Amino acid sequence: MELELENYLESIKDVKYPYEDDSEPDPEKLFNDCGLARHNLWIAQNKFDFFPEFFIYINNIGFSLSEDNIASDPPRILTPRLCADLDPRLLRRILDKKAHWNNAEIGCHIEFEREPDIYNPDTHLLMSFFHL
Repeated sequence: MELELENYLESIKDVKYPYEDDSEPDPEKLFNDCGLARHNLWIAQNKFDFFPEFFIYINNIGFSLSEDNIASDPPRILTPRLCADLDPRLLRRILDKKAHWNNAEIGCHIEFEREPDIYNPDTHLLMSFFHL
């Protein structure tokens, strides 16, 4: 069984995820589109009346869940916070609805840091509305 597993792992080691074949997105356009996606998230927050004092950081883009704003390279000192780091090509796909935040999260394509280190399922669910 161990040899079978080793053979299988060897056979898939060079397989890429679809987003890995994408070209790198333009950073300025990515930031601007994140602002539009933030606004769509704000619309969902209004619909569900959900405005926690919480800060989200995606790569170097940050925003508060208590107001409709976005900033480039904000300091990661505000708490409580959720920092999410992911490949910018995957972020581009999420914004364009070619990939979904929840699937990327479940597939471990997003690296998270929380402070305090408490899982807040409502915040993660809300992020599924972060798209264009």
